[in-house]
Amino acid sequence: MGVRRKARELALKLLYRIDLTGDSWDELAGSIQEEYGGSVDSRAFASTLVSAVLENQTRIDGILRTHAVKWELARMANLDRNVLRLALCEYLVLESAPGPVILDEAIAIATRYSTEKSGAFVNGVLDPIFKKYSPGFLASPAAPDAPDNPEGTPHPGEIS
Repeated sequence: MGVRRKARELALKLLYRIDLTGDSWDELAGSIQEEYGGSVDSRAFASTLVSAVLENQTRIDGILRTHAVKWELARMANLDRNVLRLALCEYLVLESAPGPVILDEAIAIATRYSTEKSGAFVNGVLDPIFKKYSPGFLASPAAPDAPDNPEGTPHPGEIS
């Protein structure tokens, strides 16, 4: 398993723990090595992911609410919700990998850690978002308006 996959899985575990326990990221960040191990590179990327998700969670959740219309965020399985947040953060904020890679990773991680139907659920939510928004959308100057403007900006070449 690659460094990035391990980092994504560690980030998922950390976000899951934050949701369940209410622990702060500041408290957890210092104990990653002792509690979770892994390579320096995987811990560093996991930390980047968790920090970015938490910093952008309101905007990411705004996009999720717009596209997961039949699902309230609070009713989604905790693991599925955090897999979605991680994938959207990687695609819309960090641009750390191509969209298809992020999508495949999210599906694989959801399938491994959540229910048997989670991979299909994650794919069903993420695919239309990835088609609608350009990579780095939330890192662009339009980012502050993302929750209020859930339609976002079209991909280059699209007519709005």
